[in-house]
Amino acid sequence: MLTQGPPPGERFDIDLMLWFNGWATLFNAVHMCLGDVYQDGIGVIRARQRKDPLTHALHRFDRRLLTLYAEVKPDLQALIDKATGPHHLFHMLTEDAGVRLHMTRGLIAR
Repeated sequence: MLTQGPPPGERFDIDLMLWFNGWATLFNAVHMCLGDVYQDGIGVIRARQRKDPLTHALHRFDRRLLTLYAEVKPDLQALIDKATGPHHLFHMLTEDAGVRLHMTRGLIAR
C-alpha cells in the first residue's frame, strides 16, 4: 500500500458521522469535525466536505500525506510500524490539528 497505493476499491471512509451534540465528523476520522449541524446546517457542512482537499486525499489514501506528515513530524516510521493497516495509519497521520493544517496547505499548493 505504501509503495503502490491501495488495492482497487479500498477507500478511507469519509461518510459523515452526525453526533447528538451537533458535531459532523468523518466516519474514519472522528477527530476531523466539519462543523455543527445545528448551527451551520447540513448543506454548509456537505459543501465544506466537497471542497476540503484533505478529506479527498484521505478518501483515496493519497501517499502525498505521508510526505507532508514527515515534513512536520519526525515519527512517520514509528507510525507505520505501529499501524494495524492503512485506515489506522491515515487516522494517526491526521490526529494533530497542526499537521492537518500543514497537510491541507500543502495539498492546495501542489
